[in-house]
Amino acid sequence: MGHDCVQTRRLFMLERDVAAESAKRADQYGKILETLERIGEAIGSLGENTTRDISALRKDIAALAKTIKKG
Repeated sequence: MGHDCVQTRRLFMLERDVAAESAKRADQYGKILETLERIGEAIGSLGENTTRDISALRKDIAALAKTIKKG
């Protein structure tokens, strides 16, 4: 009977450890998803900024080309 108690106790400890590890991994997974979301937003902002910068440069080049043609 003592052997059964030891085995039951070991099983309980294993289940407890597995539950704790699963919770830790779920938390880490959530943090990774949050980080990926922030990275995605940053990349999106970078793309928008680059598009605006290129558009401004095109306007500057067009204005400069007009000035050169007049001269």
